[in-house]
Amino acid sequence: MKLKDQLSREKPWAILGYSRKRYMAARPWAAFGSREKFEEFLLVIHAEKPEAIQALKENAEARCCWRR
Repeated sequence: MKLKDQLSREKPWAILGYSRKRYMAARPWAAFGSREKFEEFLLVIHAEKPEAIQALKENAEARCCWRR
């Protein structure tokens, strides 16, 4: 993949609404396997159905806040 393509594609942390620092600390790919596979999956899902990412994010936030 060319450098231009790498720089122009949307960043995974931006899709999730995280800062890069928070994304790296949270390691959302840990349960998925590899970081590369997780990010590719995230980009494909975001391209196909961006509302699905938002729904998953809202669900995760609701579960997180419920436990507090």
